Amino acid sequence: MSLNQKLSTVIVVVTLLFMTISTYINIESQKTVLKEETQLRISLIKKNLYLNASSTINSLKSDIENDIASFNFSNIQCLLKQTLENSVDID
Repeated sequence: MSLNQKLSTVIVVVTLLFMTISTYINIESQKTVLKEETQLRISLIKKNLYLNASSTINSLKSDIENDIASFNFSNIQCLLKQTLENSVDID
């Protein structure tokens, strides 16, 4: 093997090694960013679910209290049935 061939081989091997290491570092960096982004989205979804549930509970509580105060028990049954049907539709 001539000196030019050996030099070319070394250059190709070093270039491939550099590209491999660079690609590995890039993949690890992207993995970290993706993990952080996923955790942030999960946190936001949990917060939104909690706020929606709190709002629904407060609304139902108020409606039920008003119905109890006016002895309108049939409306309470309808409210609870509708709430259950809506929760089943979401699943």
